[in-house]
Order: sequence, then structure tokens, then C-alpha cells
Amino acid sequence: MTKEMVLSGPSFDKLVFDLRKIIDAGRARAQASANFELMRTYWGCGERIARERLTENSGYGESVMERLANELHADRTTLVRCVLFHQYYPKGVTKNTPLTWSHMRELLTVKNDEARQFYETTAIEKKWTRDELVKAIQADHFGEDPTKGPSKPPKQLKRPGGEPFIYRAEVRRVADGDTLLVRLCGQSFGPSFSPS
Repeated sequence: MTKEMVLSGPSFDKLVFDLRKIIDAGRARAQASANFELMRTYWGCGERIARERLTENSGYGESVMERLANELHADRTTLVRCVLFHQYYPKGVTKNTPLTWSHMRELLTVKNDEARQFYETTAIEKKWTRDELVKAIQADHFGEDPTKGPSKPPKQLKRPGGEPFIYRAEVRRVADGDTLLVRLCGQSFGPSFSPS
């Protein structure tokens, strides 16, 4: 073996560093490309469903969406999100967006166009994760003056008063990995109520 064929410690370390850089860059490009294709696919599904104008026929659209979900082995909620995605982003998604479908799902919960644009821009600028975006939306950061703090107090849920009240939650459907559709049932019991 000649001297030129032997890698010294620093040369080997540099080779490892360079290869890691190439691999990491390739993985990042692949992930960005897969993310773009996923969002493009969902936008295309939303565009195609929107052409049928299912929402104009009260009740009919819901049953068709349910049938579509069953036929496609997809979740109905995902199909509804696809339609919203097409509706809120009529030009589609830009190729180099750093946002993922997880970000977009959260942005689709914001009905106000101006607020949605605010959260989208801020998420890109501040490189928010999906969880950070969720916290910002829940805290209602839109329209806040950062020097004065939140413009309105957080919303408080009102507890039922009076007689004892019991809630029962029925899981109606698992929408996706982190969303459940539940039905809350409440029952009020009068003074003669005695738990057994």
C-alpha cells in the first residue's frame, strides 16, 4: 500500500464530515420533496372534490364524503381538509415552503383569511414547529401588540351550575392519529338523585 492510499486521522474525519453533509442535505431534499408532493396531492384531491360542489347539496355532500372515505380507505376528515386546503389556497402550495402538512392542517382551523396569513407568515419566519403553531393559534396571537401582551383575556369555559351534572363522551370516529370525533351527552339529575 502506498502512502497516498492511507487516510490519516484528520483526512478520515474530513471524509466522514463531508459524507454526513451530503447525506443530510439529500435527506432534507427528499423530505421537502415528499412534503411538497403530499400537499400537492391533497390540494389536487380538494380541487377535484370541489368541482362536484358537494357542499351546495345539504346533507348529500356529507354522505358522498363518507362513501368516498370508505372507498379510498381514507378518513372523511382528511377529505374535508383537502377541500378546505383547495378553498383557502386556490393557487396551491409553493414548491419551497418550509411548512408541512401538519402545519397546514392547523392553519385550516383558522377561518379568518387575514389571521391565517399572519400565522402562516409567522410560522415560516420563526421556523415554528407544528406544536408551536398550535400554541400560537390557541393563544390567539393574531392582532397582538407584542409590547402590550395579549389583547384579550383567554376564553373561560362556563361550568354548569345548579343540580349535579354528569357528562358521558362517546367516541364516534377516530379521525386521524391525533383527532377524535366525540359526542358529549349531559344529564341533569334532580334532588332525588342518589348515586348507587
